[in-house]
Amino acid sequence: MMFLPTISTLLLISTTLLLTLQPTNAEKISDSDPCYENGRPRRCIPDFVNAAFGQEVRVNSVCGLGGPERYCDTAGECHTCDASSSRARFPADFLTDLNNPANVTCWRSESQTQVNSIAASPDNVTLTLSLGKKYELTYIALQFCPKSVKPDSMAVYKSQDNGKSWQPFQFYSSQCKKLYGRVVSNLISRGNEQEALCTDRHKKEGRDGSVASRIAFSTLEGRPSASEFDTSLILQDWVTATDIKVVFNRLYFPDHLLKPPPPTMMTTPRPGAKYKSGAKGKGGGGTYDEDEEEGEEDEGEEEEEDQDEEEPNEHEGNAVGRAQGELRLQQILQHFR
Repeated sequence: MMFLPTISTLLLISTTLLLTLQPTNAEKISDSDPCYENGRPRRCIPDFVNAAFGQEVRVNSVCGLGGPERYCDTAGECHTCDASSSRARFPADFLTDLNNPANVTCWRSESQTQVNSIAASPDNVTLTLSLGKKYELTYIALQFCPKSVKPDSMAVYKSQDNGKSWQPFQFYSSQCKKLYGRVVSNLISRGNEQEALCTDRHKKEGRDGSVASRIAFSTLEGRPSASEFDTSLILQDWVTATDIKVVFNRLYFPDHLLKPPPPTMMTTPRPGAKYKSGAKGKGGGGTYDEDEEEGEEDEGEEEEEDQDEEEPNEHEGNAVGRAQGELRLQQILQHFR
């Protein structure tokens, strides 16, 4: 689960990490290595491997380490994360274990408070994977668990010196300019083939978390010299890495912060939660503070009695909607699997 408090809005991340890589010539030679014959190198194309499988991933946030922690998914169903329970734990090693559709495992971060301002401090939930040696990366994918929402803004970095320094590899955000100082673009020229791009296309599909989704990119896609990779020292350097780091800078970004707020707050109540106005759901599942809700309902009932059972007018309906909009929505984004 990515995040989750009992009252305020929380975000969660769940995923599986997949790197499709190509070993470099600098690794140890084995007798069965197809790139060597009698100990001497020969022209070959090494097999593609998922170098992330079974590797340790360092994370700065795991749910349930301090005790049982409650979280809710996009369907409005609530669960418990407890690091001491074999059935309710979501450790970092679930990021790179066997991907079994019949037994989906996920990593989840601890709870985070939903932002209420564009200028709010970033979440900065971080995953760091050491490959142990240099690889030529061809593909990177993050698989999200079902009923989880993709993070709004995340950055992928690579290191060529075992994590001593980092270089931007790819950015994803609905606010590329504000968060990363880059415009949304997929254009690369021969003069900037080592430029990390920022895109918002990850928000186009699987946004509501109704189905499992992923974020993935090819390291050579759109690079003009990709067809000349064997002779392009620039691109060979661009795809080479010893470590990969993924930073979730903003797990969730409410739409109402990007445009003028609507007359009423559109939210999705947790199953069983009571509410009086007909506000429709607009995304991830969430819960209301029921004590406040019931208080508002009582007030509404008194108003109706004073009006001799007259139907409330449009202005009264909006007032109820605004009151409900002030309630805290516990909306959660699940972690990477």
